[in-house]
Amino acid sequence: MATIRNVKQPHVVQVKENPQDLFFLNVTLDIFYRLARLDVVNHRSSYPQLHLAAFYGWVDIIVKLLSLGSNPDVQDWKGTTALHVACASVEVASTEVVQVLMNKGADPNLKVEATGFAPIHHLIGACCNAAEPWDCNGKMETLLDGGADINIRDKHGRTPIHIASCITWDNSAFDLLHQRGARLDLLDDMERSILHYAAIYGDLDHIEYLREHRPTGLDPEGKDVNNQTPMDLMKK
Repeated sequence: MATIRNVKQPHVVQVKENPQDLFFLNVTLDIFYRLARLDVVNHRSSYPQLHLAAFYGWVDIIVKLLSLGSNPDVQDWKGTTALHVACASVEVASTEVVQVLMNKGADPNLKVEATGFAPIHHLIGACCNAAEPWDCNGKMETLLDGGADINIRDKHGRTPIHIASCITWDNSAFDLLHQRGARLDLLDDMERSILHYAAIYGDLDHIEYLREHRPTGLDPEGKDVNNQTPMDLMKK
C-alpha cells in the first residue's frame, strides 16, 4: 500500500498483484512528482488527475489515464472538463491534448453549468486575456472538426462569435468562425448582435472587417433590450 498525503487528507492507492494496479500507481506518483517539482499545491480544491495533466500539457499522462479507463468527460468541482482546461492552457503540447481527448470521445459540446460555456466558449474567452491560450485557432479547428457546435449558446445566449467580437487585438478567431459558417445574425439574451459587442469594446477592426465582407442578416441599426444601437454603445 502506498500513501500519498496532501494537506486535507491522505490519498490511498492499494497495489495488489495486478500489474494494472501498479501501472495506476506509477501514473499517480508521476503526476504528484511533476507537481512537486513545479511547486504547485492546491489547498482549497481538488481537481481530477486528468485536469491537471491537461493544464500542464502532459500528453503521456493523458494517454495513460485514458487507457486506465478515466472518463474523458469527468468534471471538476466547477463543472469544467479536461477539454475545457486544455483549450485554455498556454502550454505548447495542449493542442495535442485537445486532439487526444477528442479522439477518446470527449464531448466538445458539454457545458459548464454555472456559465453555460462549452469548450469553444472557454477557448475564445481565454483569448480575451493577456495570457492567450496556445494555438487558439488550431484548437478551434480541432473542436469544430470533432463536432463542436459553432453556434452553441452560453448561459447568456452568446455564441462563440459573440465572444470573439470582444478580442480587440486580433481578428483571426473571428475570421475563422466566419469562414467556418458561424451565423452572424444571432442575438444574445439582451438582443445584442456581434456589432453591439464590437462597439462595446471599441473594436474598429471587427467593424471594418464586417463592412468589408458585407455579411447578410446584420442590422447596424438593431436595438438591444435597452433600446441601444451599436453606435449608441460606441459613443459611451
